[in-house]
Amino acid sequence: HIQHQRCSPKEFLTVFQGFERVATLMPKSSVPSSGVAPASEETMMLFKSTLLQSIIESVNGENGYAGLKNVIGTTLGKLNVDVIKLSNDPATGATAASGKSEIFKDTEGFPELQSCSEAVQQVESELEELLEDVKTELKRPSLEYTHMAKEGYLIELPAKDKARSGWLKVNGTKAVTRWRTPDIAEAMGRLEKEKALLEAAGERAWKQFLIQVSDEHLTELHFIVTQLSTLDCLFSLAVVATRQGYVKPTILSHSEGKNTATAMMMKVTEG
Repeated sequence: HIQHQRCSPKEFLTVFQGFERVATLMPKSSVPSSGVAPASEETMMLFKSTLLQSIIESVNGENGYAGLKNVIGTTLGKLNVDVIKLSNDPATGATAASGKSEIFKDTEGFPELQSCSEAVQQVESELEELLEDVKTELKRPSLEYTHMAKEGYLIELPAKDKARSGWLKVNGTKAVTRWRTPDIAEAMGRLEKEKALLEAAGERAWKQFLIQVSDEHLTELHFIVTQLSTLDCLFSLAVVATRQGYVKPTILSHSEGKNTATAMMMKVTEG
């Protein structure tokens, strides 16, 4: 999915944090810079299987985790991990889409995303300035915007207050009425537009990021996944063998033994 840009930020984080966890569990050994060497004495003491020895040594080589650990550190260092974890969280109201415009710690490498982010911030600053005008008009220096689940930048006033000329009523209760001035309403329209552009830029920036990771680190990623897949298969076979009471057979030459399956078939034929 990473290679084909179909990986979500959460999936990406899960994969790379999984690599980190494997790194802490994998026995370490000293492997030359070439990444190719016979099994070290430490590895040979831990595992009798030459296949396991080979996997451990290769994973610790520069083409394996030794090369990947730098990729993990630098790659995750570019992301706001907490933002990714909160994406699609109903408790916070965050969505996967909203997270993509905020997941990068530094947008310098994504000019479009940076430009759109600055545009949103500019409109938000204008809205704060408009609030100051409302405070002056109403003579309420402590007045702040009210933000609700689906509506933001509302001027909340007691329901008994008279309506201001030209102000737009958004909603209200028996106790309060929530308004927007024409200028605030116009700015809100621009803010929604800029946010939509920002989210689209976030999607493109995320795909660009995945392409960059694939182009620069596909060799390390593919190698480590292949080795761990083999290790996973061996582990599964070992679990099955333990549960069924399997033992490693001693293979005899043809002259010293017989094929049990063939012998049984011959018995049935002769009978």
